[in-house]
Amino acid sequence: MTRSQQLPMWAAFAILAAAWVIMSYHVRNWGATSPFCEFFAIEMIVLGYTPGATLTPYEMIAWHGPRRRRIAWDDVEYIEIQKRFGSRVIAIYQRNGRRTQLRAPVTGFLNWDKQFEEKFHAIGQWWLEHRTVDPSAAAAPQGWSRDTWTGTGAWGHRSRIRPAFAQVFPVLLVLGYLIMTTVVIAFGVADNDGHGTAPTGLSAVLAVLVLVAILTAAWHVSLHAGVSFTDEALKVHSLRPCTIAWTEITSIAVERTWHGTRLVVHEASGRDVRLSAPRVGILLWDGDFEAKARAVHARWQAALGGRSVAALDLSAVRKPAVWRKALLALVCIGLGGELLVGALVTALTLA
Repeated sequence: MTRSQQLPMWAAFAILAAAWVIMSYHVRNWGATSPFCEFFAIEMIVLGYTPGATLTPYEMIAWHGPRRRRIAWDDVEYIEIQKRFGSRVIAIYQRNGRRTQLRAPVTGFLNWDKQFEEKFHAIGQWWLEHRTVDPSAAAAPQGWSRDTWTGTGAWGHRSRIRPAFAQVFPVLLVLGYLIMTTVVIAFGVADNDGHGTAPTGLSAVLAVLVLVAILTAAWHVSLHAGVSFTDEALKVHSLRPCTIAWTEITSIAVERTWHGTRLVVHEASGRDVRLSAPRVGILLWDGDFEAKARAVHARWQAALGGRSVAALDLSAVRKPAVWRKALLALVCIGLGGELLVGALVTALTLA
């Protein structure tokens, strides 16, 4: 990371740690709050220093999470720029289908790197110069975004498409708030004198059932929903899952509904299947909807042996209004603040 990217992180966490120390000094003794200070110190070190990628004549050494991953240049199939959590990162695709998103270089809002494009092309050029197999591969690394499309794009290399992070995160915040509310209602909260209502057997059972339902919904939204590709069929993962053979599909269209924009698959039997992802809702949008829709359409055409099919019309796609983004941001900030305060109060109570 560049110096301009490290300094804001260090300053933000230093101020946050100082606030913790001052608040804890007035609330409880230093010994009980030292673990929090240690946590923030470790967080400052981890986020303030993000290791990038090391290029050698034979391989790339990159960090993937806490582990170091070695990627031989001969195993690299594709290099491109992708979006992650509102930032732009470099993704490395290997021949075995594994994807590695580099932790650095990275650029984004309030975390920009003026030399990001230059570093991206430097990695691509290094790969072209040091690979020794498959000389007929792409002559240069390709990239895509919402407004441009080059080659098959990232989603064409994946066998699974899930909802976007901007769609999953707000829903998980709502479900987390419901979990916290359910626990408080079911098990009671002690008052200032230490007296509280003990949970009954019925309330405990109902709370467990509600928690199971909420966790199931969270699993479906964050991990299960979406579509997956095989050589023979398109698998739709939703509350009513189904498998559609590629040969049974007559067309794929983008249709607008009262609650957003959906990708619809029309079958020869007359059935219309709305895919659980990609999709665009009233408040929950997917910035990569067009790229994902093209990937599904390209998979269908490739499964038919490159036969000519109806073109995909994306004119029904609409960008979200600014007020919708602002409203969603306020909701996320409010729910996130409630969850953070609840977690901190619980931690201080148990400390």
